[in-house]
Amino acid sequence: MRIKRVAVWAIPALLVGGVAYLFGYSNLIQVKSISISTVADNKEINSVIDRPIFNLKVGENLARVNVRGAEQALNGISWVEKASISRNWISGKVSISISGRKAIAKVLTPGQEGNTYIDLKGVIYKDPSVIVELPVITIADPKLALNAANFITKIPPDLLTEMKSLDLSQTGTFDMALSRAGIPLGKGGKVLIHWGSDEDLASKIKVYQKLILLPENNGISEIDLSEPKFPIVKK
Repeated sequence: MRIKRVAVWAIPALLVGGVAYLFGYSNLIQVKSISISTVADNKEINSVIDRPIFNLKVGENLARVNVRGAEQALNGISWVEKASISRNWISGKVSISISGRKAIAKVLTPGQEGNTYIDLKGVIYKDPSVIVELPVITIADPKLALNAANFITKIPPDLLTEMKSLDLSQTGTFDMALSRAGIPLGKGGKVLIHWGSDEDLASKIKVYQKLILLPENNGISEIDLSEPKFPIVKK
């Protein structure tokens, strides 16, 4: 009876041990291929994938791939919006999917240098791969980045295409430089709009759209819309 009991208990233990060995140490379940889906071939991505601690290489035991650690490291890259990693236990394929942030403007802030951008969530990040021409936002305090992003979401698309730069002051007021095809404007073919705060912005935009089309405003260089009922136009 005792021998039978030992045998009964030994079988599950052997099975568990065998499965543990198979997944943890055996070469039968290996990484056979690694697929990377990303917006660009980026050195930062490759530097994460190549770290030995993550075991992300062909021939490595599939169970030993540090999925959570690699995902955290990839999501820590400033321009990455979301990174995820999955393993296919049948094919041995590791799939890495990376989506990048979408820049809405280039950002200038105190202490920031190089290719710095902002997305619609107000996240300021570095991205060496952005090559399209974007308007420039100057932000006095990086903590106001979300304010700048929210402001841009309220601007009509046709007005955004005319925007050349946007300055956000420490007090939360906005100054925007615009150019408009077919309409003579001031120095450099631009007009500077003083929006004040983003309060009642819809009304301010309507006032701007009416003022800019008036013939007597040809050649204007500034419009102060901080009080939309009493706009001030300067040439």
